[in-house]
Amino acid sequence: MRPFRLLTMSSLATLSVLAGLLAAGAPAAQAAPPAAAPTLTPQAYAARVAVLVNQQRARAKLRPLTVSACATRFAGAWSARMAKTGAFDHQSLRPIMTGCKARGAGENIAYGSVTPDQMMAMWMRSPGHKANILRPSYTHLGVGVARSGANRWYGTQDFLSL
Repeated sequence: MRPFRLLTMSSLATLSVLAGLLAAGAPAAQAAPPAAAPTLTPQAYAARVAVLVNQQRARAKLRPLTVSACATRFAGAWSARMAKTGAFDHQSLRPIMTGCKARGAGENIAYGSVTPDQMMAMWMRSPGHKANILRPSYTHLGVGVARSGANRWYGTQDFLSL
């Protein structure tokens, strides 16, 4: 079983880092590598995450988020960078807000040998990540994922208020 990690950030001064877990180097939880995950393309993985985000928002009686090509470019590039370097940290939200002409932005990141459903479940179990997913002021979403090594996925959700 491989560990996964989560990190969330919002330009609205919400930073939920799971600091104790990350500072101690301990995994937030563990998930068994799924059998089907290696067959997914990054595009299919990201599309599934976007569907799951809107399912969670529907359960909370919130309007769905529109997939933003701009936010998707930032999320995809960031996931690719994390997968390539092994770094696990946030990108600055300022370029996302400027580049996508947003008045607000937030970000969730995670990695692990997990399916899209498992990654989404990890985010929903974390209060800070869940808050980003269910923030009523967000209107748009970009999801990017990249695979590294033996089926380790790096995922980024970039949220926008337009």
